[in-house]
Amino acid sequence: MDPFPNLIAIHWFSFAEQKYYSIMIDVPPDLQDQMRVPAPNRTQDGEIRHLPRSDLILGLAPGGEVVVWMMSQRTNAVEVMRVQAIEVEGNLNAFKERTKNYLERSGAYLEKHGVPLEGW
Repeated sequence: MDPFPNLIAIHWFSFAEQKYYSIMIDVPPDLQDQMRVPAPNRTQDGEIRHLPRSDLILGLAPGGEVVVWMMSQRTNAVEVMRVQAIEVEGNLNAFKERTKNYLERSGAYLEKHGVPLEGW
């Protein structure tokens, strides 16, 4: 990533909660150096190579929690931070059709178990 970001802006809609969230994340100044440290990577042949972690993954969880990982493979993921977004106003009708499709697939689970706010 060149130039490497110093801020990440995220604005999203949670289908499960019917809420909008927003956050500006300050990227740690040493994160690029941390990502350059070689980490084990398994090839399709089973060989282990040591390569930098080249990906930042952002997980958006219910309740507005954002989890940031650095990795080059799932097996070498390192959690960088957890931050809390704020709920913001937004037009719920903008996602009316997608919400309907989401609830057809997941509504029974949500009714039975509620929105999982822990374990992310």
